[in-house]
Amino acid sequence: RKFCYSYKAQLQPKSVFLTVNRACNMNCKICYAREAVGNLGDMSLELACSLTKLAVDSGAKMITLIGGEPTLWPWLKKYNQFTQGYIRTSIVTNALAFANLSYQKKYSQNPNYGIGISLKASTPEKLSVTAEGVNWGKMLKGVRQALKLPRSGVSFVCTPDDCDITRAATLVKSLGGSSLSLNLYRPSFISGQWESVYEWAQIREMLLEIVRQFPIAEKIFDGKLFLSGKYPLCVWPKSFLDERIVKHQISTGCMLSKRKGLVFDSKGSVVMCNHLHPYLIGQYGVDFTTTDEFLAFLGKNTTMQIYDQTSRFPSLKCKECKIYDICTGGCVVLWTYFQPDAIVQPERR
Repeated sequence: RKFCYSYKAQLQPKSVFLTVNRACNMNCKICYAREAVGNLGDMSLELACSLTKLAVDSGAKMITLIGGEPTLWPWLKKYNQFTQGYIRTSIVTNALAFANLSYQKKYSQNPNYGIGISLKASTPEKLSVTAEGVNWGKMLKGVRQALKLPRSGVSFVCTPDDCDITRAATLVKSLGGSSLSLNLYRPSFISGQWESVYEWAQIREMLLEIVRQFPIAEKIFDGKLFLSGKYPLCVWPKSFLDERIVKHQISTGCMLSKRKGLVFDSKGSVVMCNHLHPYLIGQYGVDFTTTDEFLAFLGKNTTMQIYDQTSRFPSLKCKECKIYDICTGGCVVLWTYFQPDAIVQPERR
C-alpha cells in the first residue's frame, strides 16, 4: 500500500520523558510496557541528571518521570533536589506508594512540581482482573493521599471492560479529585509482536458508552472531564466532538505527531514514544553527548525519515479530511494492529 506523508516539521524536544525504571508494584495485564525491552533496570542518577541538563539546554520546558513506577526509583529524592529551581518536573504514578504515610511525608520534602495519577480500575472487581493481587483499599488510600499534593490530577484508564466513566468520576471526586482525564486503550507490544486484548467492535462499543455517559460524568466535575485524542476524531459523533472542542475537553495530536517531545529509556536510548519502546532511534553517549550533538542528531536526515514514516496518513482517506491537521490520524500504535481503512471515515466530518 502506498502512503502519503502528512507534513514535515523540525523536531523540538519541548517535553522530555525519562523512563527511570521498569519495575512496578501493579503488573497490569493491559500495560503497554509489560514486556519492555530487556527489563533494563533503574536509570542511574548520573544519567538522569545528564539527560535533564541536555534536555534543558536543548529547549525542554518540562521533564516527566515515567516507568515502570517512578515512586520505586531509588534516586527520586536526589533527582528532585537536583532539579529544584532548575526545571519543572512531574511523575506519572499509580499512587500505591503514597498509601504509606511515611513515604508521602518523605516525598513531600522533595516533591516534583506535579503528579499524574493513573487510576487503573473503577471497582474492586475490575481491579482484580486488571491487576490481580493489588489491594483496592490501599490503592484508593494512595490516590487520596497523592491528590492532597500540589498540582495533582487523575487519569482513568478506559477499556471496553471498564468504561463506566460516571462511576470512575464519582470515585475520583470522593477521593478529592477536581477533574478527570480519560486515557483510552491502545494495543501493546507483547512477545515480539503487536497485540490487542480487544477487537475494534468492542472498542467501538466503549466509545459509544463514553458518549452516552459523558454529559452525566462531566457534571460531577463542573465540566472538567477531558478526553485524550488517541483515536482518529472521525470515530466520534460530530455533535459530540464539536461540543468537546468548543469546551476544550479533548486533546488532539501527541508529542510524536507534533514533534514536540521524546522519551529516554533507562539506559539513555531515544524513543519517539513510550508505547514504541521496542524502537530505539539513538543512544546518549553513542550518537550524541553534547547539546550541539543532540540537536544535530534530531535534525539528521535519518532521524527525520523515521518521523516522516510515523507521520504518514493512516489511510488515504485521511488525505482528504478537512480537520486532519487537528486530528493527525490518531495514535500511531493503533495502526500496528487495527486496519485504518476499516475505521477511518472522514466523510462523517
